Amino acid sequence: MGISGISISYAAGYTASRNTGLHLHHGTELVYVQAGSCGNRLEEQEFSGKPGTVFIIPPEINHRQVNHGEVKTIYAVFELDRSNPLLRERSIETAGDVFIPVWMEQLLQLYLAKQLNECNLLLELIVSHLLTRLQQVEHELLHPALARAIRYMAFHFRQPLLIREVSEQVGLSHTYFNTLFREQLHMSPSDYLRKLRLGHARHLLRNSRMSIAEVGIQSGYENSHYFCRIFQQEHHCTPGTYRAENRKYFDKYNDQSE
Repeated sequence: MGISGISISYAAGYTASRNTGLHLHHGTELVYVQAGSCGNRLEEQEFSGKPGTVFIIPPEINHRQVNHGEVKTIYAVFELDRSNPLLRERSIETAGDVFIPVWMEQLLQLYLAKQLNECNLLLELIVSHLLTRLQQVEHELLHPALARAIRYMAFHFRQPLLIREVSEQVGLSHTYFNTLFREQLHMSPSDYLRKLRLGHARHLLRNSRMSIAEVGIQSGYENSHYFCRIFQQEHHCTPGTYRAENRKYFDKYNDQSE
């Protein structure tokens, strides 16, 4: 499964016995546990980890790592050009996988060497590999119509799109579609579509010179005022402030790696 448009923000190694403070990231965070035992507490869930566990934490989710003794991890924060239904908060067990330990070490070394293009290429490989593992596990769990709906939204979120239109495309009643979506993805179809669009908007703000209005249009919001209002409700800042602050945030981590 190919993944394109990944843009790394930063990567680092972490070795400690103390817990981390409560924090969040503007991008998706991937944490690979190399040694020790820990938990990752999110707003409504907690996941346990051991060597080989990968935590995936979506953007803007408050979380903290709780360590049970000394723990060693490698983590990376990155932006995707569009959301993926499998990249919600979760843990993935990769013990016995011959690729993930090597790739995560290589990712860290590439980042420290400031080889950002190579980082992005390797991250695409890592994410694709993890998604393939998840699909193998979850293939029978995800309702086929829901999988079709997710693909449809992924290809059409830039256009004016009604949830009722999506449910009709996959042959489900509007009511059942909403219920099924909440049961399996733990959010409403409207919330998912909003996150899909805003994820793409964040990517464009970070990686293009488009005007704010054009970013909104390319992300499915034809009205720039409405786009700015939705963005601020979700991220507690305007798109312009996000663009400026994210640039400084990225520069800060580059300075720390020198």
